Parts: sequence; C-alpha cells; structure tokens
Amino acid sequence: GSFGIEVADFLQKEQEEVEREKSLLQERKKRIEKELEKERLRRLCLSIPSTAFCLSFLVLLTYEDPEDYEASPELHCLALVLGLVGLCICSFIAQTAGLRFSGSRWKKLAYYAPYGCFVLGGLTVIIAIVRFVMAGFWWAVLAAGLP
Repeated sequence: GSFGIEVADFLQKEQEEVEREKSLLQERKKRIEKELEKERLRRLCLSIPSTAFCLSFLVLLTYEDPEDYEASPELHCLALVLGLVGLCICSFIAQTAGLRFSGSRWKKLAYYAPYGCFVLGGLTVIIAIVRFVMAGFWWAVLAAGLP
C-alpha cells in the first residue's frame, strides 16, 4: 500500500530538484553572458579609439610633404605601412569583439565602423604613395605590397 505513495513522493521531490537545478543553471548562464557582454564592450571601447588613432596617424603622415623627408623617406614610408598594419589589427579586434553582441545596433557599429576606417586608411595610404611617387620617390609603390 504505501510503496506507491513513497514512489510518488520520491518522483515529486526529484522533479522539484530537477526544476531547481534548471533554474540555477539558467541564472548561471545569464550571469556568465552578462560578464561576457561587459568584456566584449570593454574590448570594443578600447579597439574603436585605437582604430581611430591609427587612421588619424595615417592622415597626418599623408598630410606631411614627402619632400620634407629627403633624409629618410624610407622611414616615412615604413611608418605608413606600419600604421596601416596597426589599423588592420585594431579593425579586426573591434569587429570580432562586436559581432558577438546581442543588439543589432552594436553589431552594425562594430562591423561597419572599423571596416570603414580600414577602407579610409587604405585610401589614405594610396594617396600618400601617389604623393611619394609625384615627389620622385618611385620606390614608394613597393610599399603598397607590404601589408
């Protein structure tokens, strides 16, 4: 007689335990996701200004007259290439950090902003190389193949 009641009580307690563990697991997943979201936002907040800094660096290097660097135009050209490489790295970090966001606005910002900066940086380097060639430093064309 009482075996059926004991089994029913045991099953009910087991079901309650399973439900409690499921809710604890959901809470843990939410906390982990919240922490990951904070980390992604931190990475994005660091990489987007870095991307803008690299782009500004390239624009400043392009603005300088190549003839002012007659003593070391190679270093100027190398700085352009290294600036473009830095811009590429910062853009990649920003894109990978931001694409895991849950909001669509953050995803769009994280994808298109660094990509746009990278395209503008590439155009800036092309303009700088053209300016170098016009100033008589024909070998600056070789820098386009370095990155």
